[in-house]
Amino acid sequence: MDRDLIDIGVITGAHGLGGDVVVRLFNPASDILVPGTTLALRDSKGSRLGISVRSARSAGKGLCVHLEGIEDRTAAEALRGRIVEIDRAALPTLDDGEFYYRDVIGAPVFLADGTPFGRVADIFQAATDILTVHRDDGGELLVPVVEDFVLSLSPDRIVIDPSGLETD
Repeated sequence: MDRDLIDIGVITGAHGLGGDVVVRLFNPASDILVPGTTLALRDSKGSRLGISVRSARSAGKGLCVHLEGIEDRTAAEALRGRIVEIDRAALPTLDDGEFYYRDVIGAPVFLADGTPFGRVADIFQAATDILTVHRDDGGELLVPVVEDFVLSLSPDRIVIDPSGLETD
């Protein structure tokens, strides 16, 4: 896993006939995609395509982005579902106490009473953000990042209340 790359969005499809793609940013307020920005597009198998932004503009449920070398709808459609990543160094400096979700991968997970529970193996987005926790007993638990289940969240320590979750 490359911890220098940060997931910032996903390509949801093509826009028009000229090769533009629609990118849904995980932070819709971000203005990181500007001409010249270098991206990595990760497919479901973990392969990456390095590519640069030629132009970007608002487009309803995301950004309409033209990428270098993507010149028609067929090429744009082939990118659907790829995760858009950017080098951490290209992102704004974080304030004290702020972190990227990617930074919690590998963090220890504890129950509210302090009992060790496992480690974060991954984080992904569904209807809400979901932590994949590899439990100390060998199982796996998917924990929605909502206040009922995640009591505290930091790159150093995560505290959860798994009551109400399916724990196999």
